[in-house]
Amino acid sequence: MARTPEYEVHRRDKNKDENLRGTFVSVLLIGGLILAIWLIVFFLYLRVAL
Repeated sequence: MARTPEYEVHRRDKNKDENLRGTFVSVLLIGGLILAIWLIVFFLYLRVAL
């Protein structure tokens, strides 16, 4: 019977890690953009309202 060697079972796929890293960076950039827009609108509101 052929069994899969241990090193192949626990081997990590580097493409998956790179894809996850790219996804994480994209989420951070989009979140930062949303936060920046929200802060700009908030400060404009404070400037006009007060």
